[in-house]
Amino acid sequence: MRWCSAAVLVLGSILAGCAPAPPPGNPNRVGVSVGEQAPEIYAYDLAGEPARLSDFRGKVVLVDFWQSNCPPCRVFHETERALLERFGSDRFVILGVNLDGDRQRGLRTQQREEIPWRSLHDSKGFIGAQWRVSGTPTVFLIDPQGIIRYVEEGPAPYQALESRIAKMLKSQGSQG
Repeated sequence: MRWCSAAVLVLGSILAGCAPAPPPGNPNRVGVSVGEQAPEIYAYDLAGEPARLSDFRGKVVLVDFWQSNCPPCRVFHETERALLERFGSDRFVILGVNLDGDRQRGLRTQQREEIPWRSLHDSKGFIGAQWRVSGTPTVFLIDPQGIIRYVEEGPAPYQALESRIAKMLKSQGSQG
């Protein structure tokens, strides 16, 4: 009996290894992994105006979860400025998600740092939890169809973002 159980375990392990690998992400599934449809975000920005992630469908969107008291976030804002300068805002958008508990603190930081892109306010951390953000900055790069194409926990390197954005914009241009 012991031999039979061992044979079943070995056979099961071999057969499991023969199964085809699942595709990398499912664009029809909503989630926060590369290859999945980005979940909708609906929130008020730091100025008190409502906004949705889907408002930017058709553009490449960099979603940046950040906090005022986060030095790496402030350093990453310089990378974001350089990306905006490189690509403009016609087909590329940065959407911040500020995780400060106090909206006014986030707004003061946005004004003091002269951050030109919108930042939604997530005072209760619901958006961060939905997107499985465990620290700031956390960056998601989303293609014009709303599919997550890149995720970075920590400040994403300029070159990694620049090359991916350029590729997405080139692909979008050849389709349009």
